Amino acid sequence: MSNQQLIFQPATVLRFNAIGAPGERTFFLQGGDDQKLVTLLIEKVQVQFLAIGLLRVIGGIESEQPQLEKSQGYYDEAEMQLTLPVDPLFRVDEIGMGYDPEKDLVLLQLADSAGEDERQEVIFWMTRDKMHGAALWALELSSRGRPDPLEPKKPGGNGFRHSNNGHKS
Repeated sequence: MSNQQLIFQPATVLRFNAIGAPGERTFFLQGGDDQKLVTLLIEKVQVQFLAIGLLRVIGGIESEQPQLEKSQGYYDEAEMQLTLPVDPLFRVDEIGMGYDPEKDLVLLQLADSAGEDERQEVIFWMTRDKMHGAALWALELSSRGRPDPLEPKKPGGNGFRHSNNGHKS
């Protein structure tokens, strides 16, 4: 069995972004430190799941431990631009999250199970504040695509219909 594992503790960079037009975007996650930066291919729904999950984890930590300073959740959109070249290490299949209370670092674990004999994994340990900001940016980024088919259509708008799959005709 061949396993590849990269651990960034602490990670100083975590960014999400997409390439392409809405409805045809390809999403990426880049992260690492001053020495190494890795890029992973990730689906939009995974970006949304990850962002909501991280916000819940951080919210839970801060409500259970009121002595901790609340994370600000700040992000700079310019800092979320992908570093070129975009050459993904793998496509994300598995996502895990956690927290180390002794170091006050949030865990983001991403893996690809290419097969039974091979597993690639990247682990990012990051401050609550940086992870919170990255999660808020991920929600913003994922909301910039096609209209949500579950949201009510705006008056006069050409919203999502099954007949046009969100594309104007």
